[in-house]
Amino acid sequence: ANRSRPLMSVPASDSTKAELGSTLADLHTLAGWCCVDSGLHDQARAYFATAMDLAASAGNGVQVASALRHAGIHMRDEGAYNDGLKACQLGLIKLGEAPDSSGAAEATAWLNIESARVLAAMGHRDAADRALQVAQEWQPATPYDVADMECVTSYVYMCLGRLDTAERLASSSVRKWT
Repeated sequence: ANRSRPLMSVPASDSTKAELGSTLADLHTLAGWCCVDSGLHDQARAYFATAMDLAASAGNGVQVASALRHAGIHMRDEGAYNDGLKACQLGLIKLGEAPDSSGAAEATAWLNIESARVLAAMGHRDAADRALQVAQEWQPATPYDVADMECVTSYVYMCLGRLDTAERLASSSVRKWT
């Protein structure tokens, strides 16, 4: 990811630069997520910030929202619930600027489900339920997205004390990966 940044200085048309910036933003989000998995938290934050900058320069709100979502998950997992929620909310605001962009509906669903998880953990039951309802308006296209959505939803229900529903969703999620 770091070696790819100089590519942005290569002369190219505006559309090519925007497409390259979006692709590099996606690469930096992935690098950040790899750092999270490796316990390299400072590097993860730096990659997410770079992803946001690249995506914003490219005019790609969906990529900005993706970087914010992943940064929000990282913050939540580190116990910074308010910061994680703010990251998801900023992503939703960015998506609201171009709601018809390709991938915006999916990104909106993921940001809402992650917001629901944080809100439930913070004890905001009604707000978590509302975010969960918005997230469920999108229908995942792959079994893996269905499994991921069910997994996060199970965490929401677990935090809300709806253990039977949480267990059912968690079991369904696991079965989809076999």
